[in-house]
Amino acid sequence: MATVDGSIFEGLFLRVLKPQGAFKSQLKAAGFDADRPEPRYPEEVWGRALDVTRAHAFAHEDAAAAHRHIGHAMIEGYFDTILGRVTGGLMPVLGVGGTLKRLAKLWKVPQPGMEIIAEAEGPGRWRVAFHDRVMTADLVAGILEAALRRADGTVNVEVVERVFGAGVVRVKTEKH
Repeated sequence: MATVDGSIFEGLFLRVLKPQGAFKSQLKAAGFDADRPEPRYPEEVWGRALDVTRAHAFAHEDAAAAHRHIGHAMIEGYFDTILGRVTGGLMPVLGVGGTLKRLAKLWKVPQPGMEIIAEAEGPGRWRVAFHDRVMTADLVAGILEAALRRADGTVNVEVVERVFGAGVVRVKTEKH
């Protein structure tokens, strides 16, 4: 069974969104108890938690915008966790290109069930393809946008392909 590291939940929910009331109750019903976080969660819990988050924190947004905002919030909170501080500390040293070259390895730590491949298309241009049962292309785009800014990058992340269980995003940056 594919799992997601608890630091992802910690970052998004405990450090950034801080759910209360119905939001908190529905997350608990989905499998995440904010009062008793666990080290790992089944991928299905992550998917249900994302649905609850969209309904409560980003209900006014369409699905694409909501997932991109969730991605931003998730990575910002993740970088405040112990595991995220290690990853986030490497990114400015690696730069955008170095981070994207190591993306599959960096992603495997918090989310080992996700397959992700980043390929250089030319100077400052990358194609990132992924397969995952839960993550959407817009969520991945939001994560990459926020994460790569930390890698000293002015980036533009565009969703190229959205299909169930997979997607492709293109990253363009001025720094290589």
